[in-house]
Amino acid sequence: MKHESLELAHDGSSSPPSGDTGETGGHGREIPERPWDGAVQWGPGAQENGTDVTIPHVAPTPEDERADGAGQEELSLWGAGPRIVVPALLAQLGGAGLTLALPGPFGMEMLPHWAWVLMGLCALLLGTLTVRRAWAELKPGRQEGRLVTHGPYRITRNPIYAGWILGILPGIALCFASWPMLAGPVVAWALFRETIVVEESFLAARFGEEWDGYAMRVNRLWPNPFRTRGG
Repeated sequence: MKHESLELAHDGSSSPPSGDTGETGGHGREIPERPWDGAVQWGPGAQENGTDVTIPHVAPTPEDERADGAGQEELSLWGAGPRIVVPALLAQLGGAGLTLALPGPFGMEMLPHWAWVLMGLCALLLGTLTVRRAWAELKPGRQEGRLVTHGPYRITRNPIYAGWILGILPGIALCFASWPMLAGPVVAWALFRETIVVEESFLAARFGEEWDGYAMRVNRLWPNPFRTRGG
């Protein structure tokens, strides 16, 4: 929120003028007492119909500052991860309950259970390794203030989320041979689509053209090593 039109006569004072009833303007016009709510700063200097009046300067709120853009330092290292993973795990918990209650219609029975477990463990392992490698690249990159584009970030802009949505969460469902538990990665993907725009807006504002080029050659979630060009 901008209040440029209200800053014409701001004198830097953080306290309102006296509310005494004897205070008058430059032409003897009495100025009514003004309430002080801590968000408005008063300064003289403007005129209304030839009479000096005081124009309020409205201090921007924290919400206003965030609306105008925030620095990368305000972006949590965890990002939107908890808001994505926790609901997904709860969805999987509900799916596990359905499978235990009705194993016939909700169980994966076209293959032996050990086959599902083996595939699930492979997905879990791949997802876990991706997340760990991504964290190892991300932490020093943030400390140095640079855009991370190496390691798993070469094939997906969000390898931590990709590791969860495409590896860990489906792997859990496969280990339990449960169709309803596949709701977990679906929920995570839907929440990811809603929240990742905020995270990437921070990066776009911080890194500008470097981010634009990176986003053009690397997918947001689905790994695609054939799309990348250069570092």
